[in-house]
Amino acid sequence: MPENENEIEKQKQVPPADEGIDTFLKAAKEVKEGMVSKEDFEKLKEENKKLTQFIVEGGDNPIDEKIEKRSKAELLKVLENEDTNNLDYTKAALELRDLVMDEGGTDPFLPKSSQNPITTADVEGAERVATVLKECVEEADGDPETFNFLFGKRVNDSSPILNAKVKAMTKRGK
Repeated sequence: MPENENEIEKQKQVPPADEGIDTFLKAAKEVKEGMVSKEDFEKLKEENKKLTQFIVEGGDNPIDEKIEKRSKAELLKVLENEDTNNLDYTKAALELRDLVMDEGGTDPFLPKSSQNPITTADVEGAERVATVLKECVEEADGDPETFNFLFGKRVNDSSPILNAKVKAMTKRGK
């Protein structure tokens, strides 16, 4: 039983005042660091309410308002950079296309010719290209290699020269 008495005595001992205060202050600091100000909490609560309302009732997406769009200059800088990977290049090209069209400009994916007017088929083709690119970007989920694979899988090379070479090679059995 003396062992039990020693354990009881140890449990009864109170740490020195300095240790208790230090421990309390550390715990209080940790709690404070993990806290959110009341203003921030109310702001987040309001955003949550708007998102819930959007999901239930539909309408304008409140998140779209917060997305900062890059300027034309920023997008062109990405497009001109030789080190830009295909995924980032495509994202910038699509973003620039949307920006130009939102400002009332002509779709940059349309053919440019002073001799041939733009046809409905041209407009539909440009929209198909944009749709395929957007799908590849979304499916890649930020991975440039996956984007390259998806893009290669979805896009057919329509080059007459390449197609003739492939046809000739398949006839020869190569």
